[in-house]
Amino acid sequence: PSRRRTMGEAGRKRVAEQFTRSVMAERHIGLYTRVRAARG
Repeated sequence: PSRRRTMGEAGRKRVAEQFTRSVMAERHIGLYTRVRAARG
């Protein structure tokens, strides 16, 4: 049970830090930029 709790807490922390609106927007902008550059 303690490992399950620890893993759950770590997962929630990761989501809270890495999947905010601003982080996701920056990632999408980067993706679009790379796709456009690859197409020339």
